[in-house]
Amino acid sequence: MNLAASNTTQLGIKDISITSTAGAQTALDQIDISLTDLNLARGRTGALQNRFAKALGNLGVSIESLTAAHSSAMQTSQRNLPS
Repeated sequence: MNLAASNTTQLGIKDISITSTAGAQTALDQIDISLTDLNLARGRTGALQNRFAKALGNLGVSIESLTAAHSSAMQTSQRNLPS
C-alpha cells in the first residue's frame, strides 16, 4: 500500500453505503480491513525507518573510527620523517 496515495478508492471505502443495516455492517467491515491495511503499512514504514537510522548511526561510528585511524597514521608518519 502506498501511504502517500492512500485515498477512499485505494482503501475500498469510496462507494460504501450506510442507508441500510446490511450496508452499514459492510461499511464497518471494509473500514476495519482498511484500518488494518494502513496499520500494517505504517508498521513496515516504521521498521524501515528504524533500519535506516541504525545504518546511519553505524556509518557515523565508522567515519569517526576511520578519521581517528587516519590521524594516528599521519602523526606516526610525521614522527618517522628524517629531521
